Amino acid sequence: MERSWQHSESPEELLEGPKATQDADPLMDQLSGRIGSLQIAEDGQLRFYGATSNLHILHNGPLSLSRSYFRSLQNGEEMLRRTDVGHFVDTDLEDHLLKLYFCWEDPSIHVVDEDVFWRERNKCRASNQVSYVYSEVLTNAMCAVGATLTSRHYPHLPEPLADFFATRAKVLLELEMDAPKLSTVQSLVVLSAVEALLARDARGWLDSGMAVRVAVDLGLHLDPQPYVEAGIIEPEEAMLRNEVWGGVFVHDRMWSLYVGRPVGIDDKNITAPFPRAKGQHVRYWEPYIDDCEGLDLPRLANPIEEISMYNITLCAKMNPIRETLYPDGATGLQGLRNLYSFATKTRSQLFQWHAGLPESLTVNETDPTRFYLPHVLQLQ
Repeated sequence: MERSWQHSESPEELLEGPKATQDADPLMDQLSGRIGSLQIAEDGQLRFYGATSNLHILHNGPLSLSRSYFRSLQNGEEMLRRTDVGHFVDTDLEDHLLKLYFCWEDPSIHVVDEDVFWRERNKCRASNQVSYVYSEVLTNAMCAVGATLTSRHYPHLPEPLADFFATRAKVLLELEMDAPKLSTVQSLVVLSAVEALLARDARGWLDSGMAVRVAVDLGLHLDPQPYVEAGIIEPEEAMLRNEVWGGVFVHDRMWSLYVGRPVGIDDKNITAPFPRAKGQHVRYWEPYIDDCEGLDLPRLANPIEEISMYNITLCAKMNPIRETLYPDGATGLQGLRNLYSFATKTRSQLFQWHAGLPESLTVNETDPTRFYLPHVLQLQ
């Protein structure tokens, strides 16, 4: 079941994911393999424990020997007040900032499923339920991004608005880290983007690293299919785990290139397949801004899942480039020849990647009549 997201694989192979042998039971192969397995921890969440760990003995669902105390949302409301960010935020304002996030930020590095987010938000707020894919941390983090994309002013809220929402997210994150869940990973990825937007690179790098650590804690780097077949994970959760892991992977690789530092997790430890286009229905994109009236632009098909797939396969090629072409120390003649050979091979692979893009992600620079999505142009 082991599979590496290595640069030697073709984009098609990278998209296929791990393959189980015909002889072995996939679940037993997963549970007994050297990579470790998922176990239910004392908070009810699946957690990853590697082969050298005996902690799964202490985490056995209802029979857990551990009786941890987890702080509640009431603690969060008090902490928001103590940190001077406990202001009332109107739902209409939240909705506006969230729509800005989904329009301009998420398509470029896809980490939050919009349909699932709105569904779970409505459910949690209507019935006070708890969801593993929704939290107020995530809402505030996404609003912080949206706040950088609006020129509106809200006198009853502190300025700058992005810092206000980012601070709220960080305060609530402190509580959520007691028992992190899928939305915690999403929140850290989004907060990492917020810090990058605000030119706070040190914090952005750390948030991205925490996203990787929490994702590994939840086992998002593992192929969830055996657990689906065993009835441990629902198919939708498996899809979301792959989707979120893809966003974590892209953020981690991009930060690694940006600051010239090692990645948060080695390729050899990753068995999760790349997310595929679900093909359930055609999504459409149209620009959303503070005042959308008067805009005369077509409603375009939005290949957000295809962009995510090819963004991931491109980022999978970046780490070998950083490690091979930019190592420390002097390089002799033979080393230079090896570097030239590697650069030539990699250049060919990148051209193949670009030539293999589907029509929805290609750009014809000679046709001035066509419109292109901003995230398609960014990918190019």
